[in-house]
Amino acid sequence: MNFHVRKGTLDDVPAVTALWRSLVGTEGCTWDEEYPGKEEAEEDAACGDLYVLCTSEGEIIGAMAAGDENELWNYDFWSGDIKKHCGCSRLGIAAVYQNRGLAGFMFSEVEKDVFWRGYDGIGFLVSPQNMKALSVYDKMGYVKIGECVLYEQDWFCYEKKLK
Repeated sequence: MNFHVRKGTLDDVPAVTALWRSLVGTEGCTWDEEYPGKEEAEEDAACGDLYVLCTSEGEIIGAMAAGDENELWNYDFWSGDIKKHCGCSRLGIAAVYQNRGLAGFMFSEVEKDVFWRGYDGIGFLVSPQNMKALSVYDKMGYVKIGECVLYEQDWFCYEKKLK
């Protein structure tokens, strides 16, 4: 089966919201019944920050946001080598498609697009309990550069300079 990543649209919001809802309660997931939801998907799509991973038949099996995440950049541990950070969030892959390397594939495709959009680095938060995600990010060359508490949760802060 072939997969591709494309920009998400407002038409994709119901499928993206259903995907995110399906992951609530899975191992390492910090989401709940309210977040992320329709409002986040609509905002991500409207500003051009929503990405979806699709099967060759067009089924949406992954989603994430990548764009300006201004509240993250208030912490002082981010690298000074990166002039324009892209914040990534809400990455989710449908449970039946996990453990196939698709999160890494999707993230790699998004990296290319955000670099083209003018970002020279990516930063994001990840739950210390999300072992699957930590493994993917480590393999992709992301570096843990700090820790913080935000939204009443502990987070590891990862970043990577894009080339």
